Amino acid sequence: MPAATTDRARSRATAAALCLVWACLLLSISSARAETVVCDASTISVNAADMKAEELIKAVGTSCGIRMVVRGELFNDDVFSLQFESMPVRAGIDRVLRTLKIPNHMLNFAGTGPSRRIVEILLVGKGGGERELTPAASPAVPAIKPDPKKPAQPQPQAKAEPEPGAEKTARQEAAEDERQEKYMDLLDKVLDEHFENEENINPEQVLEMYRQALPEDMRDNIPAEVMEEVEQLGED
Repeated sequence: MPAATTDRARSRATAAALCLVWACLLLSISSARAETVVCDASTISVNAADMKAEELIKAVGTSCGIRMVVRGELFNDDVFSLQFESMPVRAGIDRVLRTLKIPNHMLNFAGTGPSRRIVEILLVGKGGGERELTPAASPAVPAIKPDPKKPAQPQPQAKAEPEPGAEKTARQEAAEDERQEKYMDLLDKVLDEHFENEENINPEQVLEMYRQALPEDMRDNIPAEVMEEVEQLGED
């Protein structure tokens, strides 16, 4: 056999071997990612080591069939390690979000009773823009073949589901009402503890004591409702 032919054959064999090695390596990486999160209908297990937050969120969304949506800028290059087994899905996801330091999020559910499950998580960061990390799951529903011996039965009409936007708006309004109620309760507490005689109330002093009673990161964001209430105290 000529030397040139032998060299070409050897080169092709080497290239084939390299391709096989790369294929095995990629398969190994894919398998490792798949095993990072194991999710079934009721439980979730996580085994993540030195993993970026975005990659772990993607693994949770892919394995659990949850649509993950990010609003604004949220992720950086920090890595996290987390390991637990067979936790309830809701508790496990809460633990993942706490570990990744993502306090601002919204869970959307589908179904009722035992079939109720998380179908979407909105993760909120800073700024605008929105992107989808993992798509919504499309669970396979086995087709039911009609029995030709039985007459077709009318199917019950499905109840109209509320629009996702409307559901979020109602939830946001409820949260806003609860937040306002807590702010006003705190104002009542300050008045009860420090101002027994309502005729001698100093609005500026009330406002300063109220500000000191708030968490430090909220002292510059006193709601307008509280400000109006304090101003009315001075007018009275």
